[in-house]
Amino acid sequence: MMHLPIYSSRTCGDCTKCCEGWLEGVVHGYKMYRGCSCHFLEKSCSAYESRPENPCKSYNCAWLLEDKFPSWMKPSLSGVIITKLTMKIPTNNGMNQVEYYNVTETNSKIDSSVLNWLIHWALDSDINLVYELEGKIHAIGKQEFKALIF
Repeated sequence: MMHLPIYSSRTCGDCTKCCEGWLEGVVHGYKMYRGCSCHFLEKSCSAYESRPENPCKSYNCAWLLEDKFPSWMKPSLSGVIITKLTMKIPTNNGMNQVEYYNVTETNSKIDSSVLNWLIHWALDSDINLVYELEGKIHAIGKQEFKALIF
């Protein structure tokens, strides 16, 4: 995963969604994955000062990185984690890197107002977006991107 610079003045604050077992990673030898939170998560990160580059420091929380997401889209408020990722797509001239946003539900099914905002934003901005709803993967964006998802 490529680390992207933070352009926003936002901070995680009390949000710990990326540590609560919705994303995958290994922190100081302890695995976290869907259903298993980070070993070091208490009310906040007990290993914050010694947290590793990957996955902790390099995680690309789109809400934190980009002011384009409204304040209510913060993962602890919206119930979704939006991760900014890149994918290599084969072309006639080699490989192109394409950015996309992956939406991960936390705790419960994605709220309709959150999903509505994300879909309209992706369509209006010509953004590649992937989300899961009722066990099915959905993709919005360029045809070559969607073809790789399905």
